[in-house]
Amino acid sequence: MRSSCSRDQVGAVLVVNDYWTFVGYNGPASGRPNCDIGGCPRGLLTTEQLPHGARFEGAGLCEAVHAEINAVMKYLRYFRQITPDVMLYTTREPCEKCWDELIELGFMRDQIVWSN
Repeated sequence: MRSSCSRDQVGAVLVVNDYWTFVGYNGPASGRPNCDIGGCPRGLLTTEQLPHGARFEGAGLCEAVHAEINAVMKYLRYFRQITPDVMLYTTREPCEKCWDELIELGFMRDQIVWSN
């Protein structure tokens, strides 16, 4: 997986008309330092200090762009809108915030598929 996140590896692929198009990974916004070199305060903690899924309320926030949003933003640079022939496949169910953003961008729930 290409994600630079030291705590979690998530990937997403957009498929249009049965053709693979855009890929996204979780990680920092473009131009920001990668998580694996200290760009994220969470990445500097062990899983004992901060278990996976635990809330982080330390100094600083994770600035990661989630994989599905990363892939969709790449797609939207070339296409104006999400059409019914677009499918999003991701390695994890989108978080609540991503679900809201994806629906707002025009995805229907049946256009989003994830593995568990």
